[in-house]
Amino acid sequence: YNEYKSYLRTKVTMTSNLRQSGSDPGNRICIFGEQHCKRTQQTISIQAYPCKCSGLAYFIRDESENEIMQGYRQCNTWRMKHILQTPDGQDICVLKRKIWSFRHTFHMYSGSDFQERRATMRFRFSCRPKAYIYVYDRPFLRQDDDTVTRHLKHSLVIRSTIIGLEIKIFDAETGEVYATMKKSIGCCAQSYTVTVEPGCDVAFLTGLILMWDVSIQEQQGAA
Repeated sequence: YNEYKSYLRTKVTMTSNLRQSGSDPGNRICIFGEQHCKRTQQTISIQAYPCKCSGLAYFIRDESENEIMQGYRQCNTWRMKHILQTPDGQDICVLKRKIWSFRHTFHMYSGSDFQERRATMRFRFSCRPKAYIYVYDRPFLRQDDDTVTRHLKHSLVIRSTIIGLEIKIFDAETGEVYATMKKSIGCCAQSYTVTVEPGCDVAFLTGLILMWDVSIQEQQGAA
């Protein structure tokens, strides 16, 4: 067992700058490619609609109301699993809930057959819900690898206000804010307006928001 833990400590590393190797140094967060990073601040909307087949479906649009991504829960699976795609159906990542976990834990996977673990999110629920995000570097963990984060320092934090209407994603070390979400409850959909800072991967941040929202919905008994 000790040898196995030592193996994981050697295999798992954390990105210090949240950028994949070879990406533009001007990007602050670049996980899924530079096509998802803009040099200017951008505002997107994320709307969650009830879906008979999959529970919740998410539609992500830009300032001009153009659909840029979509997310949905995969049907006929025993494990909580959401897929984030481009509008033309190209898979970006899959978000999976860890079933046996003391705290709500989600894993984000990408790559061939979604085998590369890119990030882990762990929640702490209190009067101000908070989540810690651990971002991995190559060589990535696989789906069947254990969740070991005790030796890692989390890269990002998500934290909401007490009533949960404003949520921020920020750097765990410097406090630099990468995205700010404002939540509104409508008659037919729950929605977020998200301000993404320049040079930040909107696809990666959207995946974090979906994991956050699904977990909050579970806690509230609405998902």
